[in-house]
Order: sequence, then C-alpha cells, then structure tokens
Amino acid sequence: MYFGMRQYPWVRALPKTERHAVLSAVVRATPFVAWRFWSSLALIIALTLLMGWYVDVRGLLRLFPVCAGVAFYLYLLWEINGPLYRAAQRHFAGADRDINKNGSSNGPRSGASHDA
Repeated sequence: MYFGMRQYPWVRALPKTERHAVLSAVVRATPFVAWRFWSSLALIIALTLLMGWYVDVRGLLRLFPVCAGVAFYLYLLWEINGPLYRAAQRHFAGADRDINKNGSSNGPRSGASHDA
C-alpha cells in the first residue's frame, strides 16, 4: 500500500523536479479525477449530515470531523492505490516501450538519469 504517489517504485529514483512533472502529467491524464474528488467530498458531507437524523446534534458536532476525516483519508488511499497507480503504471510502461522501440527516450524513464 502506498500513502503517496511519490512512493511508487517507478518514481522513487527520479529527480524531484522530474518526479513532480511526471506525477502532474499522470494526474492530468487520469480521467475524472476532479469529478471523483468533488463528488467524494459531497458524498462524505451528505452522509455525515444524514447521521444527524439518528444522532444527537451535540454528538454530531463532535462526530462530524472524525467521520469526515476518516472517510476522506480512505478515499485518498483508494485513489492513490487504485486509479492513479494504474495510470502511473501505464504511463511508465508506455515510456519504456517508446525507449525500446525508438532507442531514445520520448518520456520519463524510471531509475535512469538523463545525461546530455
């Protein structure tokens, strides 16, 4: 399980600036990331407020930050280890395929430095 995209095995060996650029490209290339983010926030808030029908108001005020925080953290772990992980895998597999096919790099390579 990864707790951040920078922990992916293909990304660890990259320099910091290249790692940031590659991960930004992966997030932009992954469909519906923004939609899933905002809909998960809306769903978390809606479900937590629906608990108000069954929980005392004072209890809800104490319980809301805990429930919302845990639910959002679980969503982030799912996003990092699910869709974004698969998109990063496809991105780096495509870059390696381009390297092998053309003999030169058209994208980032894992574990290799770019010496000119």
